This record gives sequence, C-alpha cells and structure tokens, in this order.
Amino acid sequence: MFQPAYFGALLREPILLAAMIATAARFLDLGLSFDMNEPSRSRIIQGKIVAWLLQRIGFITMGETSSRTIGTVEAFLILSEWPPRAQYLFDSVVPQTGAAASSSKDTNPCKVYDDLSWTLIGLVSSKDRWEGTDGRRSA
Repeated sequence: MFQPAYFGALLREPILLAAMIATAARFLDLGLSFDMNEPSRSRIIQGKIVAWLLQRIGFITMGETSSRTIGTVEAFLILSEWPPRAQYLFDSVVPQTGAAASSSKDTNPCKVYDDLSWTLIGLVSSKDRWEGTDGRRSA
C-alpha cells in the first residue's frame, strides 16, 4: 500500500491515509521520543494525527463537501473498528464544572469507544446517502 506506485491514490484520500496511520501508530511501537512529557513516538504521532482527523470530521459534519469520497467513508469505518486512544477524544479546551467534571473522570473508555463507533457509523450512513452509493462497493 505504501509503495511509490500508490502515492497518488493515497494523497487523493488524506482522511483515509490519516486513519490508517493513526491506527498503525496505536499498535506499533516506534521507540522513544525526544519529548520529556511523552516518551513514546507512536503516541505523539497518533495524537497529532487524531487532532487533525477530529478537525476534518468536524468540517465534514458541518457540510464541507470536498471530503465526500468513498475513502472518507472507509476511514470512518476504520476508526469505528479501531478507535484512537480515549485520552485523545476529550475536549481539553472546554472547562468542565460540576457534574460534567466528575462524570468525565469516571468515564469508561469502552463507553467512549462505543459512542464514537456509533457516531461514526451514523455519519457513514448519512454520507453514503450524500454520495448516492447506497451500499454499493467501490471498484
């Protein structure tokens, strides 16, 4: 897949490429990093790619049309099956107070993954209708 002959196809589907790399970085140990706060290079890579993916998914849910490809649907399915680490899925910008703060500490990663998977499946089904593929396979 990552042979020079396929680079054109990979670059036409940046969200799919990012989903594949984020998934690989989750399960592959790339050794130590130079960051004192995060010793694992694969976690640094996954964190940066997941931040980019979350931004792109936000744009897609708000109606951005240039990412309406079968590769994006495939990326969503990959992420629903092998989601990123739970710590990358919490919003650190929005301050949480009261009940929300205590519930975020007690959140079960399995529930976070389950919610993420169902949300992405919902996006895929609506995206499938946008594209008019209605479950047809790509060539």
